[in-house]
Amino acid sequence: MRRLLIFLVIVFLAGCTTDEGIETEIALQIDDAPEVIVDDSASEDEEHEDDEPSFIEKIFDKSVSCEGKQFTVPMVDLDEIREITPLGNLNPPEHTLPTEHTYVHLKSTGVELRAPADIRITSISYTGYTQIERGDRDYSIYYELCDDIEGYFLHIKTIDPELEALLEDCESHTYADGKYENCWAQADFNMNAGDVIGTVANDNQGNFDVGAVDHRIKLDYANPSRYSFRSPSIVCAYDYYDDENKEAFYSKLSREVEPLCGEVNQDIAGTLQGNWYFGEGKEWNEHLVFGHNVHDPSISEISVGGVFMEASKWEFTAKDSGNINREFSKVTDGDIICYEAKNRGKVVVQLDGTDIQIEHQDGSCTDSESLVDPTEYSR
Repeated sequence: MRRLLIFLVIVFLAGCTTDEGIETEIALQIDDAPEVIVDDSASEDEEHEDDEPSFIEKIFDKSVSCEGKQFTVPMVDLDEIREITPLGNLNPPEHTLPTEHTYVHLKSTGVELRAPADIRITSISYTGYTQIERGDRDYSIYYELCDDIEGYFLHIKTIDPELEALLEDCESHTYADGKYENCWAQADFNMNAGDVIGTVANDNQGNFDVGAVDHRIKLDYANPSRYSFRSPSIVCAYDYYDDENKEAFYSKLSREVEPLCGEVNQDIAGTLQGNWYFGEGKEWNEHLVFGHNVHDPSISEISVGGVFMEASKWEFTAKDSGNINREFSKVTDGDIICYEAKNRGKVVVQLDGTDIQIEHQDGSCTDSESLVDPTEYSR
């Protein structure tokens, strides 16, 4: 389980960019990350050695009721926020699937990051080049507000010395032939509302990530078994603030259509819309999304991680009918639909229940396409 969680931390850290091209200096490649290994064959003694609670049990120890709990302190100075990219941004290949966090774009560097409430830090990690100084590391913090509500900050550039000390005995892994290092540590560290966690934004990256999870909520994915224990419960962090702060954060969001904070799950079962996977779908290049633009959902987007064509994002205005650029939610079983974007050729796709056949072809859509050598994806 611990190796799986380390892997998930790396996934969140790696390649976090927005469609505006702001990216971290630490350009990680998932192909070089530690392999996910979940050993279901472990004995009861191995799983519960000395009757110690598991890592997950320690996070969710059910000791803090969520009744009346909310965030009360803006995690950064509101005047420093230039804009917030909502949930669900599509940016292949690293974020072929909709992002499970918002991007907070800042006006300055070295902005203080503060605890948004009385919280308990449950894990801390860093990722960085193995050959550079500690100050260039990229930190992540996961915390618990109460029994069922978690939050996380990604791309923290410096952290408080007390938090740094929690990493003294962290589990370190290197990858990309030793070029990158990830170090992760379980934590049980309380912070008061307004305490300084560290700083965010530097000359290499002007944004950081804000995420939240409410385990009382379950998103209606077409195939829930595809998703980790956090993904089905992703929520908008700003919804958990008091009314005044929530309104202030919402005024920074770059979207004018409900839901203003965006949406992670765009799946509509029985249609083309939403997330699709090649094979086991564990790698970025195996992901495929038929969704909508995070800023303006009237724009349709195909987010391609790879496999049947190179990683790319196609944008166009969909049509309610016909076989060319039809709205994804209106595609039904058996129809062969063609999608095209300027100077990119065309994507031809056929829906068959929980599977699709898809391929990239040269030329423009003719309304009489056929599949020649398709690739299969599944929900």
